[in-house]
Amino acid sequence: AELYFPSGNPLSETDLVSSRIDSQLRKIDGVSKSVVVSGADRESVSSNEEGPHVSRITISIEETGNRRALESQVETELRAFLAKQPEIARFELSRPTLLATKTPLEIEIISEDFAQLRKVSDQVMEQLHGLPGLVDLRSSIRRGNPEVLVVLNRERLAAHNLNLSQIAARLRMAVEGEVSTTFAESDERLDVRVRADFAHMSSVEQLRDFPINPESERPLPLSAVAELHTTFGPSEILHLGSQRAAVLSG
Repeated sequence: AELYFPSGNPLSETDLVSSRIDSQLRKIDGVSKSVVVSGADRESVSSNEEGPHVSRITISIEETGNRRALESQVETELRAFLAKQPEIARFELSRPTLLATKTPLEIEIISEDFAQLRKVSDQVMEQLHGLPGLVDLRSSIRRGNPEVLVVLNRERLAAHNLNLSQIAARLRMAVEGEVSTTFAESDERLDVRVRADFAHMSSVEQLRDFPINPESERPLPLSAVAELHTTFGPSEILHLGSQRAAVLSG
């Protein structure tokens, strides 16, 4: 199942909702296991729509005498369930092709801590590198797009009578925007989204100067209550049986 969230949906939100949906899908009679991949590897080449707002749930069904009937039953329940999910803009279902192949070697590493998952994955890759007969070794964890990590200081916030949720909500609205109203055009209703002017948030230095309490007589910049760090996020997030994972293949 390909799940398409609204364009601009962050990878973390796509992964959170997709994982919740996956845990419910595995309760459908006939489903034996599932794998969730949120986002897309930026090194991959595809004509399909991809990005942090797209996730893929691969479902395996139980072995049974009447497999075709079970597939149809699972597909019907799957469509009915996904159609009721308000977070999804649209979805598509497809079945694997007969030419689909797996790599000879696959190593699954499980950890909810992404930093630990990356570290262990790199260590295993280093140990396997150069082994006779092992070629084209790949890891599902690859460097994604650059990100700015904002670490809020609770003590500084409290000193200015501010709290973490206030600042997080203001930053979220500035970056992602907020639907203030809808505009009717023919048979469609278009959302009118209000957000900050990205021309004033195009660099880390500009973000440091972002006013966190503009209604105050003396607005504070974000840098007064937070530290900003640049880092790289994951290009995609993989789940095996509802657990975050990395897969090494070759």
